[in-house]
Order: sequence, then C-alpha cells, then structure tokens
Amino acid sequence: MYHWTKKSVDQAPAAERLPAGKRSKKSKKSEAEKLFAEQLARVPNLTFVQQLHFAKTIKRRWRFDFAFPEFKVAVEIDGVVMKQIGGKWFTMGRHADVTGMRGDCMKGNAAIMYGWAVLHFLQDEIKPERALTTTLRVLALKGWKKS
Repeated sequence: MYHWTKKSVDQAPAAERLPAGKRSKKSKKSEAEKLFAEQLARVPNLTFVQQLHFAKTIKRRWRFDFAFPEFKVAVEIDGVVMKQIGGKWFTMGRHADVTGMRGDCMKGNAAIMYGWAVLHFLQDEIKPERALTTTLRVLALKGWKKS
C-alpha cells in the first residue's frame, strides 16, 4: 500500500507515492502517530495509508491520520494539550477549541457520507495498544484476516 501526501488516492501520480508509513518532510507527525505506525507495521497482512486525503468531490482538504481504504476504516489520533496558567489547568489544542470541534464534526459527518467508519483515539491510548487492539477488531469485522 502507498501513502499520498497531498492528493487523494485516485489523483496521486506515481511520482508522489511514498511507501506505507512514510510522509513528506513537510508534514508533522506526533509521537503517538509514530508509535501507532510502528505498531501497525508489525501486524502481518495489514496495509495502511497515512494522511489519506478524502472528500475531494466537495473540495475539502481533509485527511485521515491512518486509513485502511480496502475496508473504508480510518483512525484519527486526537491530541489534547493541557497547560497550567495561574494555578488553573486549561485544555488547549485544536480538539479542545469550539472551532476545532466544529471542524471535526464536519469532517466526521463527511466521512460517514463517503462510507467511512472513523475511529477516534486520544494519544494516551496508543502506548498501551488499546487503539491497535480496537482497530484490529473493527478491521476483522470488516473482513480483514490476520493470516
């Protein structure tokens, strides 16, 4: 399976394809995403795409963190930043902001309209492999076979 950096699966010319689990140098990858990619790479008979662009027909630049196009399953790893200001803790980051939440809702609803099942995990669900276990269970329900 290949990874496309800026264009959707059916638009990406061969020159833009990167091996699974790779990204362009311009994109930023969280430690949780790196770890999840490593976990997925150890699973036999499993292919995935990182940063898969979808919803091109409605001219959106949305991407899934991880996608399994054969099964129309995607994984989003949501980061939340906690910051202490003046002795009080505040939740910050794209997923904790109303504008970010609204954007996530629009993206999630569009994914459903395109037939995708999208799994959401917080960063702390990657290391104990809860995200991996759940993802593999959903893929098995969709027809993926480990062997």
